[in-house]
Amino acid sequence: VLIQILSLYRKECNNADHNSKYLIMRIFFTDWNSYNSGLQMTAGEWLIIDNFTDGEDVICHINKMWKKWDLDYPLDCPREELLISDSEDLPGDMGRKEFLSESDFDFLVQYGELSEDDREKVDVVMATTSNDLRNALENYEDVSCLEISEGDFQHLGEDLAGNEIDCYPDVPEFFIQNFDYKGYGWEAANHWPSIQVVNGQYWNVPCLDR
Repeated sequence: VLIQILSLYRKECNNADHNSKYLIMRIFFTDWNSYNSGLQMTAGEWLIIDNFTDGEDVICHINKMWKKWDLDYPLDCPREELLISDSEDLPGDMGRKEFLSESDFDFLVQYGELSEDDREKVDVVMATTSNDLRNALENYEDVSCLEISEGDFQHLGEDLAGNEIDCYPDVPEFFIQNFDYKGYGWEAANHWPSIQVVNGQYWNVPCLDR
């Protein structure tokens, strides 16, 4: 019966928004003492990040469950050291951590509250910098997808040069017609720190210029 319930729960979570490429972020948490005693599956549970308002809310829930498990599955030593033994759809390297702090949970809650477009920008910052969620949340707003495929230097040059030309309305038409857009695009793709390729498309990541 328990296996059937868990299967239905997983199906419900995965179908919550089948049009979204972002699934539900969740972790399976227990504690090290339960784990070392072989009780991690009974004194442990899946926690859905989106169900909480901030990191403090998450930590309060964890402590509440530890108190409950102290009564249901008592140990010789207290439950006090968090262990995350599994996770699903956490951004960046968060999914590889066995411990998350209250501030880590704060960042995950913030990430979960973003629109899909903004989450993608956060992912791009993480992929092109230090893979740090806090840094990405601080720097994603200026990120933009140029919607140009990797290697298409002509259109990349036209897009970037066009933005520059728009700032100077007196640029001669002859210059605009004869400018080497392809060469400009190649230069940007290979030498501009802010122009990055993620998932086969060019992105402008301004924080890389700082």
